[in-house]
Amino acid sequence: MNWSIPLLRVRGIQIKVHATFALVLVWAAYYWGFGTDAGLHGALFGVVATLLLFACVVLHEFGHAFQAQRYGIAVQDITLLPIGGVARLEVPPGNPRQELRIAVAGPAVSVAIAAVLVLVGVVLRATSLMTPSNLVDAMRGSRWDGLLPYLTLANLSLVVFNVLPAFPLDGGRILRALLALRTDYRRATRIAVAVGQGLAFLFGLVGFATGDYFLIAIAIFVWFGASAEGKHVAAEDVLGQAPVGQATILRPQAIEPGAV
Repeated sequence: MNWSIPLLRVRGIQIKVHATFALVLVWAAYYWGFGTDAGLHGALFGVVATLLLFACVVLHEFGHAFQAQRYGIAVQDITLLPIGGVARLEVPPGNPRQELRIAVAGPAVSVAIAAVLVLVGVVLRATSLMTPSNLVDAMRGSRWDGLLPYLTLANLSLVVFNVLPAFPLDGGRILRALLALRTDYRRATRIAVAVGQGLAFLFGLVGFATGDYFLIAIAIFVWFGASAEGKHVAAEDVLGQAPVGQATILRPQAIEPGAV
């Protein structure tokens, strides 16, 4: 992926961060530092909260990647983007059951992280769960005791968002895998892509109606991600059925020197 900066390698998987990710850190520093009048303390709080959130996103993507490796599927890299993370596999899973387990592994990791954070709160006698209104007050006040409930709720929200049946979200892959258990892979993809683009259209309408630009960005991401997946599978289906002879020139035409 262009404009991506390599950070480190884990179990042969290259972890990268897209250059635009810096914009998220700048926004976090500005929002918590100047938007809440908390100054440098708020800016530091915002950057730390954002980095911890994306650390959870990386663990979520590791869930997909490690499950894929169990099936012998190589993982190209994991790239952090402003709207989340993407784990790229060398080849698609070999069957629907593999795809289902790989897709479910990411949300399962996020659920596990939330459970661990709740356990940490019990052990440390700290608050790991807050009502949304109290959490908003804690975060706007740049209170460090708000980080634990913030990360707990963020991981649960990550699960809810990712299981939406829309490509390229995990839910879209789960839907395709379930459909592919009963019908052919291409038809399952067409249905999953249609559902994903329908949800993207709905996201876009709600985003425009409420002025939520982040929701509009998600709608664009989901729409084009679903479209790309549909085209990729259609191309593979066509090329996979074509014999090599159709792409081979048996009698190449030679051009004489100077014949231009």
